[in-house]
Amino acid sequence: MADFYQHPQITTLHRLGGRSVESLEADLMAFRDARPMGLVLPSLYSELERPALAHIVDELSHVPYLEQVIVGLDRADERQYRHALRFFSRLPQRPEVMWNDGPRLQRILRLLEAHGLAPEEPGKGRNVWTMFGYLLATGRVQAVALHDCDIVTYERGMLARLLYPVAHPGLGFAFAKGFYPRVTADRINGRVCRLLVTPLVRALRKVCGPDDYLEFLDAFRYPLAGEFALRRDLIEEARIPSDWGLEMSILSELYRNQATSSICQVDLADAYDHKHQDLSAGDAAAGLNRMSSDIALSLFRKMATNGQVFSKSRIRTIKATYYRNALDIIDRYHDDAVFNGLRYDRHREIQAVELFAENVLDAGMAFLGNATATPFMPTWRRVQSAIPDIFEQLVDAVESDLDEFGGAIGPVVPSMRHSQHVRQRVAQHLSAVYGDDGLDALTDAVLEVADLRGHAPIRTRQAARWDAQSVFVITYGHSVVRPGEAPLRTLFRFLQSELDGIVTGVHLLPFFPYSSDDGFSIVDYDAVDPALGTWADVERIAGAYTLMADVVLNHCSRESTWFSNFVAGEQPGADWFVTVPEGADLSQVVRPRSTPVAVPVETAHGLQRVWCTFSEDQVDLDFSNPAVLLEFLRILRDFVGHGVRYFRLDAV
Repeated sequence: MADFYQHPQITTLHRLGGRSVESLEADLMAFRDARPMGLVLPSLYSELERPALAHIVDELSHVPYLEQVIVGLDRADERQYRHALRFFSRLPQRPEVMWNDGPRLQRILRLLEAHGLAPEEPGKGRNVWTMFGYLLATGRVQAVALHDCDIVTYERGMLARLLYPVAHPGLGFAFAKGFYPRVTADRINGRVCRLLVTPLVRALRKVCGPDDYLEFLDAFRYPLAGEFALRRDLIEEARIPSDWGLEMSILSELYRNQATSSICQVDLADAYDHKHQDLSAGDAAAGLNRMSSDIALSLFRKMATNGQVFSKSRIRTIKATYYRNALDIIDRYHDDAVFNGLRYDRHREIQAVELFAENVLDAGMAFLGNATATPFMPTWRRVQSAIPDIFEQLVDAVESDLDEFGGAIGPVVPSMRHSQHVRQRVAQHLSAVYGDDGLDALTDAVLEVADLRGHAPIRTRQAARWDAQSVFVITYGHSVVRPGEAPLRTLFRFLQSELDGIVTGVHLLPFFPYSSDDGFSIVDYDAVDPALGTWADVERIAGAYTLMADVVLNHCSRESTWFSNFVAGEQPGADWFVTVPEGADLSQVVRPRSTPVAVPVETAHGLQRVWCTFSEDQVDLDFSNPAVLLEFLRILRDFVGHGVRYFRLDAV
């Protein structure tokens, strides 16, 4: 659909020049730190049984820039939810599958009902609304895309093009709507958009007169596209319907809240196909029959809020005008199909128009009969004002479902679920710090030394959360002593006898062999100071309380093996410390210390000046050497093995 046409109201971003997906993704990788990106996928369980979604997951598994993927799962029992966790587990972005029919989210729905805030009916609208609430609650992304799970012709470039305008920090778009030709190999599809929305909008313009809102709708090449992206701040105030009017109502909300200069439409694909809805002429609650009624009703409601006055006679005039417009447009589509060698069933098209015309009339009369109805679900800002902890409840419900049912699918699947995500995130961070040279090897080394290959995050008896109920005691290992007993053992007895039921955690200040600074000049990170006790004493405390330990990152003791090796020119340690070239100008270095920042040391390679931020006994470690990072990751992993669950990073 590449051309140069620009509508006066909104910007159209075309597919010009054949830019590659890889080029788009490279830019998105650069944008992700300033504007983290996510994807929400509304899905019926039945979609998992069709080939389209499996292909979508395959494509998404190669997307490198997403921070978060949320799947809203509808119409699923427990067995099907477990299957969904397995199905999506191969995605590297660690998708969070929301079990909308599960007891935890249903309990939240009943809470919303008690406050008069619950969505009126299940469906795509409610699913999207719930996912948006969870996205706001987690707060991980600033730009989010939504697309359906039944796209047969999906390729990952669609997502890149959809997110690009709202993720790019210099473009200024808050919303991007996808568009595409709904064409298969042999025929034109997209009947509701072609035969209902476009001729109905133009009929309303003819009957009601010039209207900026109708012109705004008419600017979109495919207003019913289920693919759009938006900034997070738009979600807080968005009113979403629970019926089939979702796509049109989102545009209405944008017209109400946003300047048109912040809205664009993006050409996503040369061809697009997804699951086809039946016309369902005999069932007003199904298929395109239901969809067309909901869309027509949403248009009447929006026009009324803009000041238009409807009557029975005016509704009939709109219906007649629509019918004439739609029949005329059928002739145009017939000619287009013949020109392109496509099949065109004129009789089938006219049947659809006849049904849509009756639904336009019925929707108008239904509006007149209940013009005060409020079909929109409440904004999340309103929900949060009524239930202040609703976001915490949402996050707890989703995470508890994942914890309870994710672990029951066997040891292999959690590995698949997390390992690719871990590798992707580790590589992103390493690239930012060390660049891309040798990135794969360094990523492998990090995963190896941290023992993260193929593993899910460590699950512990204590929940890895810190909240208002958490109470920590901060203590040195020798704060409580008893003659003849190791201080760490005495500390444990004291905690049990005096603070039982009061504290939930213990922050144990440095308990390692040290040479100065009350333990913060560490000689050996792998040992417990014998004057305090042993690792068994530390693990005893960790078994009863959530344990926090200090990780002194900036420096270590001059008495450490690492520094001794630096002096001797041996590994590990020979190149692990920050040195200052002779003659370096340090006059602008300001620090609250009387000792010199550059301390001369005789080494096997001659006199070197080592950087000491805090004291001459505390020599700064050089993290520009990845070997130092790897050593500290090993230390962290060992701490976890001894029961440490929180880390205080000292002198980062």
